Parts: sequence; structure tokens; C-alpha cells
Amino acid sequence: METNNLPEIQKKQNAFASYALESHNLLESLKQRAVHVIVKLSNFPTKIEDIVESEKTLKECKAEINSIKSDRLAQTSKLDKFFENFMAPEKQSLAALPGYEKAIIKLKNEKSLADQLQANKDAELKKIKETFLVHINNTKASHEQVIIDYVTNRYAYALKHAKSASEIQVCEDLLTVDNYVSKCQYTKKLSDFVITKPNFTAKYATDEQINQIWSECEKESIYVDGKLMMGKFEGDLKDKFKYFSVAYKDAERAIAHSEKTANEAKNQATIQAEQMNVGAKLSVNASVLENGPGTKALKEKFEIDMASSKQNAMLIMSAFAANLDKCENEVRVKDWMKLTVEQMGNSLAALKNKDNQFEVTGINFKVTQKL
Repeated sequence: METNNLPEIQKKQNAFASYALESHNLLESLKQRAVHVIVKLSNFPTKIEDIVESEKTLKECKAEINSIKSDRLAQTSKLDKFFENFMAPEKQSLAALPGYEKAIIKLKNEKSLADQLQANKDAELKKIKETFLVHINNTKASHEQVIIDYVTNRYAYALKHAKSASEIQVCEDLLTVDNYVSKCQYTKKLSDFVITKPNFTAKYATDEQINQIWSECEKESIYVDGKLMMGKFEGDLKDKFKYFSVAYKDAERAIAHSEKTANEAKNQATIQAEQMNVGAKLSVNASVLENGPGTKALKEKFEIDMASSKQNAMLIMSAFAANLDKCENEVRVKDWMKLTVEQMGNSLAALKNKDNQFEVTGINFKVTQKL
């Protein structure tokens, strides 16, 4: 302890020592005075003739009790400044809290908006990928059905216009089966089966991000470049005519069987596309994006937001009465005769906090945010 502080401390020690002795003596005096009052008040009047004297005694005792109180307050009030000094650091610290809490609340609101924006962006990126994958699946199924329809139609045409088991009449030309198949193959080219990027109107994603997602989808799919489907077209066409000479012997039956098989294949292609679309949606939405450190959400509390007026007081009382069966569980009062309008309003706010949909005509609520 520094030497220059000793004189001030010594003064305080002397002052407290003097106060302690003074307080002790006063307390003893107050005790004795209280005993005298108690003794007087213990001797109850028993006769009518004692009324005048007893009223005088009562008056004197009341005056003495008030005097005891005044003397006590005069002594204890000397410490008011002392305790105020002790409370000052606490009050100063408490006064600094609201500003700091307000700053945190502001940052949390900013983070909440940023998180929501990021969530919207992430959801849109997932939606873009899902849209692209579904587009690829549906287009692939469409190409399959085009191939099925084309091969089936060309096969039926060939059987209906066949002049023999090896020759087919096409307009003015009489073609061999192999030449007919080759001519059919030339009607389709690779570009017919290429799957191109669909348009997507984005709110948050950039063109670069959209193109990046499409590139990922291209890598994941073996059908986008059209090569596989082009190969399927050529292969299916050749396979269809492999046993043409046998089908020629019963053309009508062969055509019916071909159409039945085609319908089954088309249905299967549709079912497969639907299953792949479900899988695409599940896989896209199952992906988890990394987030930053978690923060506790702000607490929101509803309060009555109404000016103090006779009209508003009547509205609150009416609303309380109309919802008494619910409000009475929110009121903490021992004596209902002392129930205040403020307590009624607080009970309505409590109901609002339990159920945000709770509304009462004429009652306005506001939301306050807390940490």
C-alpha cells in the first residue's frame, strides 16, 4: 500500500470507529425507549373510566415510536453516501451493458441476414444442379423414345413395302435390307442426341457458377455428348433388321410384336427417368455445405405496445376478460382485487409469446430482441 494513501485511510478508520460507538450507544437508547413503550402498551385499559387516560397514553406511545424511527433514520442515513459510493461501480458497469448488448444484437441481425442470403444462394445452387440433372435424365429418355419410335416405324415400313425377304421398295428405288438400314442411319446425326445446357434464370448465382455446375453435370453424365445415344441408335437399327427375312414370312405378326415391344421399352425409359430424377433430387439435397462457427439465436419477446391512456386501459381490460380462461394461467397475483392493468397486459403478451398467431382486436404488440 502506498504511503500517500495512509492519512486518508486513517481518517476513514477514525470516522468508522466514531460512528460505530455512536451507533452502539444510540441503539441501546432506542432499545430502552422501545421497552418503555412496550410496557405502557402492555397494560391494557379495563374500565370505561380509563378511556381518556388510555387514549392519552396511546398518543404518547405513537409519538415516541415516531421519534424512535426519526432518531434511527437520522443515524442510518449517515451511511447512505457510503453505500452509494459502493454501488457506483456496479451502476456504472450496468450502464455500460446496454450499448455492448446492442452492438452484439446489431451484429447478430447482420449475421442472420447474411446467413439467410447465403442459405438462399445455396438453395438456388442446389436447385440449378437438380434442374440440370433432371433435364439430362428427361432428355436422355426423350432421345430413347425417339430412337424406339423411329426404329419401330422404319421396321414396320420395311415389312409393309418388302418385295422379298431381302428387298424393300422405297419410292422408285428397290433397296437391299442392308442399304435400307444404312439409308435410315444417315437420317440421324450426332448433334441430334447432344444434350445442351437449359436456360436458368438465377437470382443469386452468377453465370460463372451456373456454367461450372453444368460442367460438373456433364462430367457426371455419359449421355450429354450424344455419342452413346448415337451408338445406341445405330445398334438398335441394325439389331432390328437382323432377322428381317424371318419376320418377312409373317409381317403382320412381326409388326404387332415390334409395336408391343416398343411401347414397353418407352414405358421403361419413362420409369427409369423418373427414378433417376428422384435420385438426383435426393443426392443434391443431401449435400451439406460447411458453415462457420455457430452462434446462439437472438431471443424475441412480445410486449404490449400501447400508450398509457384510459381508452387503451379499457381495451386491455376487455381483451383480458375475453381471454380470461387463458390469461388467468399467466397472472401471478395473490389478491385478484389488486390486479393491475399492467398485469393484464403482461398476461396477454405471455399468450402472444407462447403462440405468435395469437391476436386480439385493438391490442398492439411489439417484438424486442434480447441475447
